[in-house]
Amino acid sequence: MKREDIESYNYIIIAVVVILVGAIFFFRIRNQEMYFARSALYGLFKGNLGVAKQIDWQNLKMLGQDVGVIYNKLPDEREKKDFQAAFVRNFSRGFQASGAKLSSYANWRVDSRESDFTVVAVDDTAHKKTALVLISKIPKHKLAGLSWR
Repeated sequence: MKREDIESYNYIIIAVVVILVGAIFFFRIRNQEMYFARSALYGLFKGNLGVAKQIDWQNLKMLGQDVGVIYNKLPDEREKKDFQAAFVRNFSRGFQASGAKLSSYANWRVDSRESDFTVVAVDDTAHKKTALVLISKIPKHKLAGLSWR
């Protein structure tokens, strides 16, 4: 093989790698809210207490309940931390008691985007419903709500 041919192949390989990396980066950035929603919801389903950092507690609305109003009335940080832990544990217990399975949630997609929030939809294939996950963007991504459609 000639030296020029090898150099040509090297340039082609480099170009393909650059294009693939760019496409992956673009896809990842474009779907950041969807990945965040999945991570936060799975954390709640599993009872992972670390998910509390991903929740907008002051404005949280869950399945028709304004959790934020209750949270904002708590008198101090200690009670707020206890509330967060209890909420995550009880949400997980309720999810498990309902017989729901993480594998039933499929077809994650961005349903709508506004300047300060994004709604991510996911199908609960076992119950033939769609969950809507509200993600606030200000100041950074936080889980702000969950409802059914």
